Amino acid sequence: MSDDLLEVLAQLADDAGAAVYVVGGYLRDRLLEREPVDLDLLVEGAPASFLQALSRRADFEPVVFSRKEPITYRVAMADWLIDVSSCRPGGLVEALRRRDFTINALAAPLGRPGEPHPGVTLDPLGGLDDLRSGRIRHISTEALEEDPVRLMRAVRLATVLEGFSLDPSLHEDIRARAHLIAGAPPERLLAELEVVLSSPKAGTGLRLMGTLDLLFHVLPELKPLDGLAQSRWHKFDALEHTLRCVEEADILQSGSPAIMIDARLGMEDAEVLKWSALHHDTGKAGTASLGEDGEVHFYGHEILSSQLAAAALTRLRVSQRKIERVRKLVESHLRLTLLAEGETSEKALRRLIHQLRYDTPLLCLLALADRRAGGGERFEERLARLERLAARVMALFETEGERVISPSPLLTGHEVMEILGLRPGPRVGLVMRWLTRLQVEEKLTLRDDAVALLRSLPASRILTLDDEP
Repeated sequence: MSDDLLEVLAQLADDAGAAVYVVGGYLRDRLLEREPVDLDLLVEGAPASFLQALSRRADFEPVVFSRKEPITYRVAMADWLIDVSSCRPGGLVEALRRRDFTINALAAPLGRPGEPHPGVTLDPLGGLDDLRSGRIRHISTEALEEDPVRLMRAVRLATVLEGFSLDPSLHEDIRARAHLIAGAPPERLLAELEVVLSSPKAGTGLRLMGTLDLLFHVLPELKPLDGLAQSRWHKFDALEHTLRCVEEADILQSGSPAIMIDARLGMEDAEVLKWSALHHDTGKAGTASLGEDGEVHFYGHEILSSQLAAAALTRLRVSQRKIERVRKLVESHLRLTLLAEGETSEKALRRLIHQLRYDTPLLCLLALADRRAGGGERFEERLARLERLAARVMALFETEGERVISPSPLLTGHEVMEILGLRPGPRVGLVMRWLTRLQVEEKLTLRDDAVALLRSLPASRILTLDDEP
């Protein structure tokens, strides 16, 4: 696919009479035999003619991706995002020196149409040697200061590039400038952070952020957890437990046969799971209390944690859909753990699946990651109980999930209004949800039974349907 794309671009460059170079991450990933995900192009001289030809071929109007000189334009073509910027004629080496890391400061000409791609021909800063050595080295401290997102990009590269680590000088220079990350655009910061979270080494990336003093600048909600002691059910303080929970989620990202989840998570599901693991206990600092038994408690921390998670993700410009998924998972993260402590009815499991819907598997994984990261008293026993319960949930989800999540209504809203003599309004929706809950719990399966039930309700009961049936 990418070779075909390069052939098309080479033809466009030839037609436009433009000298165009492939630079940056595309070359790095090809040399590392990784699948590239985007493409940076550098045009010597004015880019207008090539950019116009590219735009016509892609049927996509270029958008300004960065207004900092030289201006960078972005074009979407097929499944690729192509960024195009320019440099003065003969100024290619100078342009490469303005980039972030040596392994991203490689260049290769597009070549002529029909010719094989020639590979890297320009490496003025030793990027090829750093690729061979697994070293991430910055080009200058000025490059870090002029674009603080590069501080987080270093973490992302060290997380996703197998066998790579930060050069000691880069490590120290990031620590000295960690405070600059506060001025980074949230959208660009999020783009780097979500790559880290969706990878199977998110915990490693977060710990690296900690050693670089970036963690609390990017995620200030975690700072109150540092050193926060927990109950006897936990072996570690709240921050260490949180990081271990993300590490366990990394492992569970590939599935958990113990609870009947065999498939590897997709990228968004992995992000949602890690966001949830990262924020599931952020409310503990605000809810900590000491009981008469001398034990520390965190009553209601799941509610505060869900609110803090929503606020944090909103600040980072996470999509509203993801925020709502994370909020609900964090708010519900204790439910399986608490249910596992006693005898659990099928009714309770059906209700849980109905409320969590298609994120039920993620809740099972989150609860399991939380327990595996906990340690503490009766650890093995409590983990085994949780695994057995999660397996029951997943068995029910697999066999009856659709029917439990979205049962076909036994009555319409108009029928409910007619039977109960109600006018249109919120009360009708409440009655409909109550009937649905009875269906989910298999207390109601026939239309005639639903009609009879509603007709038997006294007026006072209709006003209290928020109560458990």
